[in-house]
Parts: sequence; C-alpha cells; structure tokens
Amino acid sequence: EKKEATMDDMMNMDVGLDPEETKVVEACVVMVEACMAVLKASVRVIAAKLRDQAAAPTDQQPLPYETLAQASKVFTRGAEDLGALCVLDQSQCKPTAGVVLSGLEQACKAIAEIGGSKEGVEEHVKNAEEALGKAKAAKGVL
Repeated sequence: EKKEATMDDMMNMDVGLDPEETKVVEACVVMVEACMAVLKASVRVIAAKLRDQAAAPTDQQPLPYETLAQASKVFTRGAEDLGALCVLDQSQCKPTAGVVLSGLEQACKAIAEIGGSKEGVEEHVKNAEEALGKAKAAKGVL
C-alpha cells in the first residue's frame, strides 16, 4: 500500500547536492538576501521621506514610488522562484536571476531618487547599492 507524503516527509527528505549544485544554491541565497536588503533600505528611505513630508510637504512626483513598487514586485517574485528553482531546476536559475537583478537595479535607482540628498538616507541608499553589487556577483556564479 502506497502512503502519501506528508509535509514532514517532504521537509525531512534528503536533497543531496554535489559541490557545483551547492554553489548555485548559495548564489541564489545571496540574491534573495540582496532582495531583502533592498526592501529594507526602501522602507527606511520612504519612512524618512514621509517624516520629512509631514514637517514640510514637497511636490515630488509619484513616479519613483511607482517604479519602486513595480521593481519590488519583479524582484520579490523572482526571489521566490529562485528559492524553488535552486533545488528543483537549476538550469532556470540564471535567467531568473537576470530578472531579479533587473528589478533590483530599477529599485536602487528609485530609492536613490526618492532619497534625494536628504541627510540620513545616504546610508540606506548605500546599503541598497551594496546589496545590488552582491547580487551581481552572485549572478556571475550561476
């Protein structure tokens, strides 16, 4: 009699990876971490701008915010896909990483534009750019 696999069975299954496959998984993890760092930086820059606007409203156009929202959607979905693909189908990691990288690049530009020259946000913009650099290096491994 065949028993259906439970979630516990799937979580405990042995997924043996050779060293090359492990490198791909590690590169995908770096890319996902970069996505999280860019999201964190964007939230901090937007929060700083909102605090600023509450004190002195500006007429900044919504375009960089829309760009950031769209880019975040792109790289977040891509990061989710990388999480699965790095174990299930590593041949698809490189093209997916390209999509993630494109979203991260757009997001970093938007973060820099939103942050402008406001004091205190430079660190967050720099963190986003460093995360982008790490993602580019990780994509090179794929």
